[in-house]
Amino acid sequence: MRKRSLGETQMAIRGWMLGLCAALPMGAASAATPPTRSPDMVLRIERGPCFGACPEYSVTVLGDGSVTFIGHRHVASMGVHKRQMAPADYARLVKAVDGMDIYALDENYAVKATDQPTSYITVIGPKGAKRIRHYGAGCGPEGGAAPGPDNAPPALCRFERLLESLSGVSDWVGS
Repeated sequence: MRKRSLGETQMAIRGWMLGLCAALPMGAASAATPPTRSPDMVLRIERGPCFGACPEYSVTVLGDGSVTFIGHRHVASMGVHKRQMAPADYARLVKAVDGMDIYALDENYAVKATDQPTSYITVIGPKGAKRIRHYGAGCGPEGGAAPGPDNAPPALCRFERLLESLSGVSDWVGS
């Protein structure tokens, strides 16, 4: 039996691979990969430092319901943690964003004081991106039933609490 040259071996391998690919039914490669759904909205809250021991962390929720928590300081769970949110819970968050018309809100709500915690609420959606700085304790009486000392709309305070509640922040932050 005659030994093949390098070129002949490469040609034989190419022919074998083409034959294998031709034997596969069309669409077989895409059937193995589940279809991905592009995120409708990205929702994020970041809680920053204060003069004391305020929890520092961020929580991001994507359109597929994936939740990413990153604990920085003064939290029970440091580092990156993930979980999956129920589709109905994600839908509640989107409804809350639409209900408060976040794109029409101011970009800054702050109390006139120092050493308070700062929160950033970010929404990236079909209408673009919006980031709101919420400085101080200002969610007002009854946790946002009326504007607080920073005049943040009650709907913004309710959204912050809803985002943290549905994403399970308390499991990572602790008491």
